[in-house]
Amino acid sequence: MRVESWVVPMPTPPIVHGVTIDQNILDFLSELASADGYNPISDAKVPSLEDATGHVVIAEDDVIRAVGSIASHNDEEDVRVALETAVERSMRFPAFEKAVVEATTSLVPSNANVSVWSQRVSLDRALEELGYEAKRSLAYMTVDLPLRNAQGLPDHVFGLRTYTDEDSAAVVSVNNDAFSDHREASGLTMGEFAATTRSSWFEDSGLIIAEDEAGVNGFCWTRVHPDGDGEIYRIAVAPSHQGVGLGRVLVMAGFAHLADLKAVKRGTLWVDTASEGAIHLYRSIGMQTVRTNREFERAGQPKR
Repeated sequence: MRVESWVVPMPTPPIVHGVTIDQNILDFLSELASADGYNPISDAKVPSLEDATGHVVIAEDDVIRAVGSIASHNDEEDVRVALETAVERSMRFPAFEKAVVEATTSLVPSNANVSVWSQRVSLDRALEELGYEAKRSLAYMTVDLPLRNAQGLPDHVFGLRTYTDEDSAAVVSVNNDAFSDHREASGLTMGEFAATTRSSWFEDSGLIIAEDEAGVNGFCWTRVHPDGDGEIYRIAVAPSHQGVGLGRVLVMAGFAHLADLKAVKRGTLWVDTASEGAIHLYRSIGMQTVRTNREFERAGQPKR
């Protein structure tokens, strides 16, 4: 068995989320997604798959057994790297999971703090054996659409409308104010936002803006996945407008928009399990937790 970094050798490789990926890796990830019911590598890590310094492939007799990828989240104080792995179902035991993690962390700069995201019990155990500790958990919640018996404040209490290009700066500002203490979501730049709006899945109608006479004060950003699920991709309320019911109105508006799309039958979102208020809101409209994604960090790393 060997560990190697692959670059894209195909003259006309397929495109996934705007990123060229070797067909062997693409097929491997697609097969896992079909078997598990979720994508093994998140959108944030997909770009690493075309960069030999951002991923590793573990193969046996030219058959892929696992893929590991990394993405950096740098700020003024430190360098942080988030790591994800995709492992063939028959190889999901702690010893092999450890080998994949160690191969992937070999790509991480020595001065970086490392976190690993896990949705597998076998990976949880491997990380614990490697000296990692669970620090955070995200819940993946779903609900059938359209929503039933879900009460929210009337839309007319807040002004809701569809996004236009003139809203870009306001959306970025509200996002960064709302997520000022969130490592991944904070620090959104105009360039990053613009790049996301150029994604094949982005639709102006799927980004719902809340405003009053002072300007934009919140948004609900939705996304439709190829499998037909409709996701609340991100929702944010300006600190000055929190606690008045705007978050609930935006959630209801987002799922109402998705329900109007004939192909969408299920609403989904990710939420930090420590956000008790958000969890309560989502449960009140009928959402249930389907699975969790846990973040592990090396013991002794500086607290963020």
